[in-house]
Amino acid sequence: MSLQTEITKCPAVFLERTFFLFFSCLEFEFSMLKQFIVLLVVLVACCHAHFVDPRIRSFQITTEEQNSRTVRTVVDGSEASCTFSFRTSVSAVTEQPLKSQASSAASVDLASVVKRLEGLCASKTFDYWTYELCFGKMFRQYHSPDQYNLGTFEHNTITGTTQKLLDGTPCEGLNAHPPRTTKVMYSCMKSAKTPQLISVDEVSTCNYQANVGLDAFCADPKYPVVNAAAVASSSGEQKDLVNEDWMLQITHTDDNRLVCTVASHELRSMGSKLHFVEFQLRLNTQGVRISSSSSNEEKAVARHPGRQPFGSNELRLVTGGVRNGDAFDGKLAYVRIST
Repeated sequence: MSLQTEITKCPAVFLERTFFLFFSCLEFEFSMLKQFIVLLVVLVACCHAHFVDPRIRSFQITTEEQNSRTVRTVVDGSEASCTFSFRTSVSAVTEQPLKSQASSAASVDLASVVKRLEGLCASKTFDYWTYELCFGKMFRQYHSPDQYNLGTFEHNTITGTTQKLLDGTPCEGLNAHPPRTTKVMYSCMKSAKTPQLISVDEVSTCNYQANVGLDAFCADPKYPVVNAAAVASSSGEQKDLVNEDWMLQITHTDDNRLVCTVASHELRSMGSKLHFVEFQLRLNTQGVRISSSSSNEEKAVARHPGRQPFGSNELRLVTGGVRNGDAFDGKLAYVRIST
């Protein structure tokens, strides 16, 4: 029987065979395409793993940020790492105490001052939210119709120049729904006869930090000093944000030591414009067999912008690395630690 006769007599059978062949070819093409895509993904992953060096990392730091970065290397089959942790903020608060003008400087009791302020409120709007600190009651965040209690004075703790407000509105963003809390940092602000809310930061989910300035604290040199002009210049709707490029690197040297370096890319020009509230650089060498220097001077080096070395009490040695000391002025451009 000819093909024409078969088509004429059995059109249904012919169409069935035609569709079967068509879809068989189509299924084969999809199978080949799927295999090609899988192969391409594997190749991209391998190339990414090959070209992304875990020993060096470039990143940006902004004006107000709390974060950490880590780099890693392998020495004789064991992993070593270096972590740079930091917190930056606007430089309105110098974080440095007043220099005592007399040996008989008065001691200002924070609990007593806070008690006298009961009934007063300090409020300020930062971008979308308005914050209101009412002494003796609570610290709240609101933008109609939303309102959150960030901590109450009924449940609080005082340590030095700071006060922790507890038992705020439960945090929906965390699994256990813990209450919101706020750490209030009190500072000397010579022009402030009534308490002034300087800044508010959410340092971690539902945990806040607020800076409050008042002239009553200026008699005691342990309270940080607020630059009123800097506060005024930063109180507009638009903040003068800084985004700086930094680099973190860990190196295994020929003499079997580990060196970790963090530096601003601005080191060779005008230097970093960021204000660091705190920083820490640490090496984790547990289980790694490496050599060690006996000199503390060789183990840690830190510089300000302009390659200026750190002064006395600006850098403190801690287990595995260094952190800022009590006299640190907030300016940082370069830190290197080694074993």
